Amino acid sequence: MAAQGAAWLVFALPSGALADRWDRRRTMWACDAIRSGLAAALAAAVATGLASIPLLVAVAFALVATETLFYSAGQSALPVLVRPADLPRANGRMYATTVLGTGFVGPPAGAALFGVAASAPFAVDALSFGLAALLATRLRTDLGPVPHPGPRRSLAAEIGVGARWLWAHVELRTLVLMLIVWNVVEAAVFAVLVLWSLETLKLPEAGYGLLYAALAVGGVVGSVIAERVGRWLGLGRAMAVTAAATVLAFAGLGAVSSPAAAIALMALVGLAAFVWNVLTAAFRQSVVPVGIQGRVSSVYRFATWGAVAIGAVLGGAVTSALGQRAPFLLAALGLGVASVVFLPWLSNERLRRTQASAHA
Repeated sequence: MAAQGAAWLVFALPSGALADRWDRRRTMWACDAIRSGLAAALAAAVATGLASIPLLVAVAFALVATETLFYSAGQSALPVLVRPADLPRANGRMYATTVLGTGFVGPPAGAALFGVAASAPFAVDALSFGLAALLATRLRTDLGPVPHPGPRRSLAAEIGVGARWLWAHVELRTLVLMLIVWNVVEAAVFAVLVLWSLETLKLPEAGYGLLYAALAVGGVVGSVIAERVGRWLGLGRAMAVTAAATVLAFAGLGAVSSPAAAIALMALVGLAAFVWNVLTAAFRQSVVPVGIQGRVSSVYRFATWGAVAIGAVLGGAVTSALGQRAPFLLAALGLGVASVVFLPWLSNERLRRTQASAHA
């Protein structure tokens, strides 16, 4: 987790600037081709007995470093591929397929393949990235960079453009600050989840997977219904409801001892998180100019995903000092305080005005 979080901290900012400079379709297929090669190399190392923990950490870091560029290119390509009104639906489908792959298909398939041969999951991973690279080449819409007037500035200067634009945008700045708190407390909880499930809930080792399966079920449902929730409640009110639901879920997880109740609450965490993710991603894409989508998205991810590494360390420290329930209760408190401070800046009317101004 630390290696993956570190990759976002190191590469998120330059990846956004590069995604705005380069052709996004070419960037996406090149990134997946590189990731295919990395997974194949790891599969070969496992098959020949050369794998080690340092190698695993290094490959994890490299895979996520490449992912930062792929993600920046993909996020900035989406507003070019679909109309602004369709962004919530498009993001919902993207998030739903991501959860299906990483939450349902990937883990059991990986476990089954590992039972056949230790190198098999990594070999299949290499093939899947290769297929993804081929699919990226099928995109026919022009995803080239927006023409840049005048001489090209340095990478650092272009990163600064994205950072200053985001910080000057009140609503996006508020979203970033809110999500930093959210990711810190959520990472603190997830970092100790396996210990809590085994020793507090008394789940068997296989039962730990049920918690993540519940999270994935909630995530799929949240991704599918996010567009409708946004239309029904309005964007700002939908954000407030998802934050409140997560606060209640964290508080409940810190209090329960029943595995069934914990599984239901984990599903609620997943549902609320993905409704929030879909709606906020669509909002960000609808208000940021196409020419700086990659840079603004990368600054956003640098701040919010980088917080995961801090949260993971914090979760371990809090558990050691205060016990296994403490991270959940402190997560509820932290997110509750952040909601009171930040959500008044994200009202329905304010967000509607911001989107209307951007479209105009």
